[in-house]
Amino acid sequence: MSTRGTTTRLFLVRHGETDDNHAGVFQGQAGKGLNARGVSQAQKLALRIGDLEPHVDIHALYTSDLERAVATADLLSQVLGLAVVVDEGLREVFVGEWQGKTMKDVEALYPEEVAAWRAGLDVARGGGETYAELAARVGEALARIAHAHAGKNVVVVSHGAAIKAYVASLFGNVMNGMRALGTLSNTGVTLLERDRDHATRLVVWNDVSHLRDPVLTAAKVAVEAPPPARSSKKALS
Repeated sequence: MSTRGTTTRLFLVRHGETDDNHAGVFQGQAGKGLNARGVSQAQKLALRIGDLEPHVDIHALYTSDLERAVATADLLSQVLGLAVVVDEGLREVFVGEWQGKTMKDVEALYPEEVAAWRAGLDVARGGGETYAELAARVGEALARIAHAHAGKNVVVVSHGAAIKAYVASLFGNVMNGMRALGTLSNTGVTLLERDRDHATRLVVWNDVSHLRDPVLTAAKVAVEAPPPARSSKKALS
């Protein structure tokens, strides 16, 4: 993209799948790296983003410092040929005592917190961060990145709640926005555009086109399609 551009584009990417994602464990700022499926997801995304060039020039690649995000960014880096820049501000929400536990665990241990959270209250789960605090932290990191690469295209690898909370904050009320937005998939891509006056627009939410196999999708559609109607008339001999 021309350096004269006034719009900064931030391609926000959730990390690939981990074993904790698969098992339904709250990772927060803990957890480990990608599982085999997560590696495959990140590789597919890397190829897709690589195919955007030369039409879309990716200028920089940032990531959270958590292992699963760094592993995803490293796979993207191999295709994009860009150094990975780590920013702790892109970390996932800190959920304190909930980290490493399943929903069944926290329902048993912290029933009041779970009830308040499910009721839509912005609870500091497990003594950690609220969504509002998370959105502010991620917003500060993205503002730094946008300022450093004004008018450019930047890929930013982060986390499900981190991306969702920040995007929700663009609508005013974080919790209302969180409820309005759909689930963010592993390696789902969200595109934001940020103008020179810092106005930010949501352009794409959770695009996962790179995870769909067009041949298998077509085959599935063919299998699921209803059979053609049969004529009730008998053929004349």
